[in-house]
Amino acid sequence: MTRDQYFLIRKHLKVVEDNLVPRSARTEDKFWKIRPIAQRVREGCLTLPRGSKLAVDEQMIPFTGSACVMKQFVPNKPNPEGLKNLVLAAPNGLVLDFALYQGKEHLVGSHSEELKLGECVVLRLSEIVNENTHLFFDRYFTTIHLLDMLRERNLGGTETIMANRIPKI
Repeated sequence: MTRDQYFLIRKHLKVVEDNLVPRSARTEDKFWKIRPIAQRVREGCLTLPRGSKLAVDEQMIPFTGSACVMKQFVPNKPNPEGLKNLVLAAPNGLVLDFALYQGKEHLVGSHSEELKLGECVVLRLSEIVNENTHLFFDRYFTTIHLLDMLRERNLGGTETIMANRIPKI
C-alpha cells in the first residue's frame, strides 16, 4: 500500500454510524466517535495478567488537530499537545486499564464523596486490581485521604506528596 492510499483510507475511515448514536450519548461522551475502538482496546487491556505492583500515571496521546474539544496542553511532557489518557500500568509499561480524560465529572462514577481529581483517577483505575496490590503514583494524584481509602480496600500506595497537601495538625 502506498502512502497516499493509506492517507486516503485514513481520511475516510468511520468508526460509528453517526445517525445511530443518540443525541444524549453525544453530549455525555465527548469521545463518542471513537468509543467503540477505545472500548475494544480497553477490553483487551483488562484481560492482561496483573502483578502485585502497579503504577497510575497520565500519558499524552499526541494530537495536533483542531477537531477535538478535549485536546490538552501539558508543557512538560515529551508530546505536550494531545489527548490526556490516565493509565494503570505494569512495571514493564504495559497498560492494564485506561480512561480517556473528559473532565472530573466523568471520573467520579460511584464515588459520592467530594473527591479531588487525583483521588478519582486512582480509585477508578484501582477498581480492577486484586487485594494486597501495591500502587505507585506521583504527586499529581496524592492525598492523605486517598491513602486512607486505599488502605480500606487492602491496597498499598507509594507516592510523592506536595507540601500543601499535607494536613496541618
